[in-house]
Amino acid sequence: MAAARTNEASTVQLLLRRARYHGRQDILGMSALMHAVERRAREAAHLLLPHEAALHNAFGETAFDMARRCCVDLGE
Repeated sequence: MAAARTNEASTVQLLLRRARYHGRQDILGMSALMHAVERRAREAAHLLLPHEAALHNAFGETAFDMARRCCVDLGE
């Protein structure tokens, strides 16, 4: 999740290839994609989008809900 928050796209790509990255959520249900959206880390968000778009956090929000709230364009 740290790589997504800091927009380290090459690290996100590497972790996605190794299938150890996507689908994990923290204690609040936040996925790496949600953290990327919250930090406006667009490159990381676009890499994670196909893998984590359907996940919901503890408040019932998806990454798209968060993007609308944070004014981030995910290219819906």
